[in-house]
Amino acid sequence: MLKKSTNRRSRSGCLTCRARKVKCDSNYGVCGNCRRLQEICRRGTHSGDNISPNLEHSPESLLTFTKAGMKRRRTLTSCQNCRLLKRKCSGDRPACHRCQEKKLICIFDDNQQAVLSPSPHFDSASLPSENVQLPAMKLLQNRATQLPDKVMVRTLVEKFFTEIYPCRMFGFIHKPSFMIRLEQGFGATPEEEAMLLSICALGTKSNYSEAPQLWDTGVQWARQAHHLLTDSYNTISISNLMTVILLHEHDLRSGKLSSCFLLSGMAARMAQALQINLEYDLDVLCDKSTMSCTEKECRRRLLWACYFLDSSTSSGVKQLSLIDESDIKIQLPCSEDNFLFQRPCITETIIPGEVLKFINIFDQAISPSTNMDYRAHYVRIVRIRTKVLSYVKRFMEDEDPWSPTSEFSEILSELATWKLNLPSDLSITPAIIYIRKDQGLLSTLFHIHLLYHLCFCDLYRIVMPGLSYPKSSSIEAIQIAAPIEFLVESQDACYEHACDMSDIFQKSLDIGSLSFTDPGIAIAAHEATRVQVLYITQLATDRMNEEKMSKVIRHLESNLLYLQAVSKRMPMICRMTCSAEKVILKSQLPIALTGRYSSSRESSPEPATDVASQISPDYKLHPLSSFSAMRESIAEKHAPQSAKYSLTHPMSSSESALDMSLFSSMMSSGTDNWLFANQQGVLF
Repeated sequence: MLKKSTNRRSRSGCLTCRARKVKCDSNYGVCGNCRRLQEICRRGTHSGDNISPNLEHSPESLLTFTKAGMKRRRTLTSCQNCRLLKRKCSGDRPACHRCQEKKLICIFDDNQQAVLSPSPHFDSASLPSENVQLPAMKLLQNRATQLPDKVMVRTLVEKFFTEIYPCRMFGFIHKPSFMIRLEQGFGATPEEEAMLLSICALGTKSNYSEAPQLWDTGVQWARQAHHLLTDSYNTISISNLMTVILLHEHDLRSGKLSSCFLLSGMAARMAQALQINLEYDLDVLCDKSTMSCTEKECRRRLLWACYFLDSSTSSGVKQLSLIDESDIKIQLPCSEDNFLFQRPCITETIIPGEVLKFINIFDQAISPSTNMDYRAHYVRIVRIRTKVLSYVKRFMEDEDPWSPTSEFSEILSELATWKLNLPSDLSITPAIIYIRKDQGLLSTLFHIHLLYHLCFCDLYRIVMPGLSYPKSSSIEAIQIAAPIEFLVESQDACYEHACDMSDIFQKSLDIGSLSFTDPGIAIAAHEATRVQVLYITQLATDRMNEEKMSKVIRHLESNLLYLQAVSKRMPMICRMTCSAEKVILKSQLPIALTGRYSSSRESSPEPATDVASQISPDYKLHPLSSFSAMRESIAEKHAPQSAKYSLTHPMSSSESALDMSLFSSMMSSGTDNWLFANQQGVLF
């Protein structure tokens, strides 16, 4: 016969073990379980005794105590950082031990009831119907959409408006209206959710070194926003267009350049479909209009953002441009004060001194120019730079650059007019720097002036051998035909503008991280380095002295220090830093380098620009530009790119022998360098 088991349940166990549903050894005084866990060993004599302590099971109490009334030894829920990295979380509030050590932003899921569900494992057959919103269902929904909790959303939205919103042309969201809608539950529809995820993702893209895990989490939010946007391709709306532009900026800061190329085209097509290149109606002051002045201003700013994306993507190549300036029939953005306080006003158009033809300027007591601020002047300098990039690709079709009636002279005149019309509150002086720093607009102020100086550096490419691409017979012809005075003055002017950019970088370094928020500024440091090295090593060696040499070394150090500082905040800027270091390394100047420059090909294939009977953007942009890189990934190529075409249209001996070593050493540090630079419309 089998022996009866002696492992029977104790009938005199303590109440603590009974509440925990574990076996009690019934030792006299304190049982073994309570002694090991250092818990109070509760005893009872009547069956009606309460087996659990008198504890109200609220979500707050369950974070500290179990349902049995014992202090929790495991965290109930991990923070987002620990869960993402699959690390043990201490569960301490408001910040866990690991996040405190790593100096990270510690975020816990706001929906604690979902975590407190009886069973953490679910069977699909046991899930409730759609009309029953249990806590577990809410948790699954949050994990599926990857939405952060409300506190985190508010923090990231504020960061977006502080650091991203002032940059370039991202001021198309009316902050007061948006924050009110956010408090009322913005994000309920797929369109709103995609936009909110995009804003949150961008809020993580200002400083990688501050919170790298949060940066990576933002990438996941952006990916989800992409999915939501893809699902609503057939829905063309203002909200979706805003999402496209925000995702473009996120992918640009993340280094996803192919996505940027496609998103810029999508933004242009949406803008054309929505017809935001035209005023909504003729009632600009909104006396009887069915649309508010705030909505109209949002549409205008959205169009100018699309214009910027199209300009930077096309880089002066007409075939790649989808938005024609002549089709834009709206006024420039109004001042930020008028926008925030929802005051309708009249501003000028992109042409200085002009207003919309159907507007009577006497409808307003003050001049339209007084209703404009930095955004309007930013649009105008982008327009001039677009003309510059277009001109340098077809300058051989124009008059001689030194002619007073040439387009070259016309562009110089426009730059002088822009500088003359720039208001005093946008100048770079100690007082203005202090004011703009306090307003959070210092990075934007510097960017506007850097664009102005970049226009000159781009325009003078045609007289700077080794700076322009491709090196064609037309550039060589200018070096031979141009008056010596014109060449010397132009080269000196190009160098001086590069030095002015270095002075801005030094001011930025003196001030600190508040001026490091725009990745587009880093390309200016890269360009300034190219111009300065080329000038002192090849073009003006006979005009250099010890004072000038020490000055340029000081400027090159400022360029590098600035690039290194920005690289810590945005990792993809490391490509620009490595490229600039390689430029200096090739020059053999006595400047300390980090040694992180990347290796690259010593030469790049050069298209036969002068002999091609069919001209495509491949012949106008560098082979490593974003457009050319995209073309290389296509299996079926156009005839000019095929091997057969190359054999039947060989390059001349002079063209095939063009020296590309200087260009490669100054510009190439891998494909990503060219892709990133071309997105900003700087190099090509």
